[in-house]
Parts: sequence; structure tokens; C-alpha cells
Amino acid sequence: MAELRIDDERVHVDLTTIQQLGAVCRPFSVARSSITGVDVVDAPFERLRGFRVPGTGWPRVIALGTWRGRGTKDFVSIHRGERAILVDLEGERFDRLLVGVDAPETLAAQLT
Repeated sequence: MAELRIDDERVHVDLTTIQQLGAVCRPFSVARSSITGVDVVDAPFERLRGFRVPGTGWPRVIALGTWRGRGTKDFVSIHRGERAILVDLEGERFDRLLVGVDAPETLAAQLT
């Protein structure tokens, strides 16, 4: 899973080399000021929207990369059996981040 690191100004999405290859994406960050909403998600595969372009996916097993829908672009890094955090963004490269994490409530509290 991708790792989210939070500092005073930004949320950093860190990816290993293998994850970068699977996601077809380099590590990136978004401004904390661009966050418009945060939600803890117990069933993250149900929150996918659009189609994977580009990235890696196997239904209900792994979703890694960019998901594009009508006017939407999300970064996704989720695996079967994990909970996730959903971060809504405004004015960034992605409209949402959907990332599997070990303690989503703790991370959500840090972001709000």
C-alpha cells in the first residue's frame, strides 16, 4: 500500500519502486489546504469510480493507479481486506485520494 506522510503544509503519497511501476505514477504530494473532505472507508472497492487509466487492477484484490471518470481523476492504492481513507481535494492533480492505511481513524483525525 502507498504510505501517507503528513507535515504542516502537505500530504505526501510515498510509493515504493514496485508500486510506482504498478501505478505508473511517481510519489507526489498535495497541499493540506486543498483538502475539502476526509472519510474513513471500510469497503474501499465500493468507492472506486470510473476506469483504471493507467495502473494495475484485479477486481476486489488490488486497485493501484489512476481512476478516471466523467470529469474526475482519482489516485487509488487499495488491497483486499484493508480499510482506507478517502481524501477529497480541490485544485490538485487528483480530485480524490483513496488509499489503504493501517489506522484510518487516526489519519483522518490528523487531516481534519
